[in-house]
Amino acid sequence: DVEGSHASYVTSDNVGGARLAVRHLHELGHRRIATIAGLLGTKPGADRLLGFRTELKALGLKPRPEYEREGDFYMESGAAAMLRLLALPEPPTAVFAASDLMAVGAIQALRGARLGVPHDVAVVGFDDAQIARLVDPALTTVRQDKRGLGQAAGEKLISLVEGEGDTTPFVLPVELVVRGSSVR
Repeated sequence: DVEGSHASYVTSDNVGGARLAVRHLHELGHRRIATIAGLLGTKPGADRLLGFRTELKALGLKPRPEYEREGDFYMESGAAAMLRLLALPEPPTAVFAASDLMAVGAIQALRGARLGVPHDVAVVGFDDAQIARLVDPALTTVRQDKRGLGQAAGEKLISLVEGEGDTTPFVLPVELVVRGSSVR
């Protein structure tokens, strides 16, 4: 969080978005849901992990620390984390990755292990980056309002510079975009 008498920030609802992803996977029948978290030293990484944990608890699913792997938001870390999850005695049937790039890396690792998406393991990402529509199967993801983030940040900055701004953080809503990586 950015704090101070003349500071603020604009962000997406990272906690809520992670909760949407986990709820979607649960509604599809998955109970062994893992996450590939983003860097936990960042607000998005920490908030998305918090949302993952919060929704598991709300759904009555027992937390499994071995189902939490940290990545760095990039493909290589998603692939490496997915391989570690697959090596577990009871691997997950679904994975929520805190970024689309990590989700694509997870899909590549699953393919390398000769597992199908979503038939063997369902995958959901976060961001709705352009690659989400290009990967096969197309990636289910949490869409951020990128244009809205930019506009809100600009407006908040101008109001702060003019001395009229509210320093309360501004959180934009997100939406789940369901594509082929999670539904059969």
